Amino acid sequence: MSCSSWSESYFAQAKQDFQLARFGAREITKHGASVCMLLQMFFEKYA
Repeated sequence: MSCSSWSESYFAQAKQDFQLARFGAREITKHGASVCMLLQMFFEKYA
């Protein structure tokens, strides 16, 4: 995916972080720490 600005790049990466967090949340007992880290990364980029 080609992005024309920093904001588009950050938003694209934030969406990917969130998708991975949602995937990991399906088995939260195995991936709890990773889900939390991905959600933190998502909110930092989204903000």
